Amino acid sequence: MAEAALARLKTLSTGQQRRAAAVLGALVADAATAPLHWIYDQPKVKALTEEKGVIEFYPTSQNPFYTIETGLFCPYGDQLFLTLKTLAECKGFDEVKQADAIFKTFGPNTIYEEARKQSSHPIKGPWTNKSVKIFLANREEGDKPEADPSSKDPDGLIKSIAVIALLYGKPELFEAVLKNLNITQSHPVAIGYAVGGVKILESIIRDGQDGLNGAIRRLRDPKRACPLDTDEEVASNIENAMSHAGKTHSEATKEFGLACGMPPSFKGMIHGIATSRDFQSAVRRGILAAGDNCSRGLFIGAAVAARYGLDSIPLDWVQKVKRADEILGYIETIVQ
Repeated sequence: MAEAALARLKTLSTGQQRRAAAVLGALVADAATAPLHWIYDQPKVKALTEEKGVIEFYPTSQNPFYTIETGLFCPYGDQLFLTLKTLAECKGFDEVKQADAIFKTFGPNTIYEEARKQSSHPIKGPWTNKSVKIFLANREEGDKPEADPSSKDPDGLIKSIAVIALLYGKPELFEAVLKNLNITQSHPVAIGYAVGGVKILESIIRDGQDGLNGAIRRLRDPKRACPLDTDEEVASNIENAMSHAGKTHSEATKEFGLACGMPPSFKGMIHGIATSRDFQSAVRRGILAAGDNCSRGLFIGAAVAARYGLDSIPLDWVQKVKRADEILGYIETIVQ
């Protein structure tokens, strides 16, 4: 079924194919990376991959924080999948339904709640990120706003990949992006870098290039859409990450910082995009960079797949992703 769905997507316009590739590339990259997620030791990740002779879709989880079956997603990928699913089911962006879906999926009486009850690491089951836990607690207590005001992590940036796939080229894009972000995160850094990421994907979908220089221009345009106080900071950090192109991805990412928070993780994403030549090597280099390689891999996967097209994503990788047929169906719905 995956092969047939991909064949249908490849009959669409170039722009539609790039939007589809962004979402599919992100989720495939995430599933490929998740077994080796959150290992903050680059030599250890390298040794593990050499021992098994495989980098992507490592056969057993080595994650020190949570254990999931290979082919499933990290906590960022889970949020992207849910955003995609809800957009497709609603046939558009609905802020209330997105928030309700997060509570229903991650909240009481779910596999995520059961996993959160475990006290020793790695937990058996999926992880729930901090901003989602804050959202759940605030909603259960009836507190407003429900979003986490302190998280600088890229949850919102990753969720935005599905929003731009739906609303690229439409005037309501950034309004929907901001509303979606503010469901679980409200820190200006989380918002600013997510909007910067959307502008990168916009440029790639429009021009088929790496999107970085186009995003810098847009972030500095006095007449830009969705102007934010963080725009110059984001543009400068894109330039800074690009200036490290002479270093390997592992070297640059270690220098920026291996953890989740932005701007360091965002700079790792930019370096991965700037130095990529194809989807497979971009994902593999991202895995070997270690640390929060999943959040970086999701955005790198989205950007690189959008640039190089659906054909750049190996079919056998797609087939290793759990719920791949469901994902492709949702993608077909939102890009048409």
